[in-house]
Amino acid sequence: MYLTKRGTTLLSMLLHTTSYLSIEDLQNRMNVSTRTVYAEIKRMNSWLETHQLSGVQRKGHLGYYLNPHEKEVILQKADTILVGHDYEPCVKERRAILLLSIACSEHCLRIDDFMKMTKVSRNTLLEDMKQLKEALSKQEITLRYQAASGYVISGDERAIELCVIGEKQRASQYIEAAYARIKDASHEVFQLKIGIVHDLYLTHAPQRFQQIDEKLRKLEEKNEYHEVKELSQFAAKYCEKQALYEQSVFYLNKSLEADLHMKRMGLI
Repeated sequence: MYLTKRGTTLLSMLLHTTSYLSIEDLQNRMNVSTRTVYAEIKRMNSWLETHQLSGVQRKGHLGYYLNPHEKEVILQKADTILVGHDYEPCVKERRAILLLSIACSEHCLRIDDFMKMTKVSRNTLLEDMKQLKEALSKQEITLRYQAASGYVISGDERAIELCVIGEKQRASQYIEAAYARIKDASHEVFQLKIGIVHDLYLTHAPQRFQQIDEKLRKLEEKNEYHEVKELSQFAAKYCEKQALYEQSVFYLNKSLEADLHMKRMGLI
């Protein structure tokens, strides 16, 4: 059971109100039908029950509310019950996740991988892929699936990069909402990759290198050399594209060092 984007909005409204909220209030604020509001309340109550909370209460004609004590519990435990895997991204968030992940991943990505990222069904993702494929085709970019390599994007490299940058800029709020809830090294590496594409394609940004170097240092301290290798290789590739050869060699060496560490640790 996951909390939808609408459910997150509904919960926020109930958490921050000091009065009752009628069905009409909720309908108008969420800009949905009465039926949808009832469905979201039912879904939210099921979700709250999984966290040992009684859920949304109703007081006659006055409307809906949350128990004041439970409000405090929810707010105190926000890091564990409002983030992470209890969040279901909306269609715009999923499109951003699909495009940016496929464009920036060094690994094969298949539907099962995206199901884990987005927490939606296979059929929903296949429909998302169909719509994304149609949108990309208008920019003469091809999205296809290959058994050996998963989903891949092909076409004019400049068009692909501009598409990634544009999606990043248009959907930054969705990326924040979706990925801020995944608190692991992979999320930070992903965000840095998007920053690399953006900064190094448009302009050389020294502060980006400082950010990357600091992240690499922290990953090395935690012996997360797979992440070190992945981020270093990605940075090296984009530095080379922009004729930043000294930086490219530096990150290639970082990648080789990570390989050596993984061999010593018996990881490869």
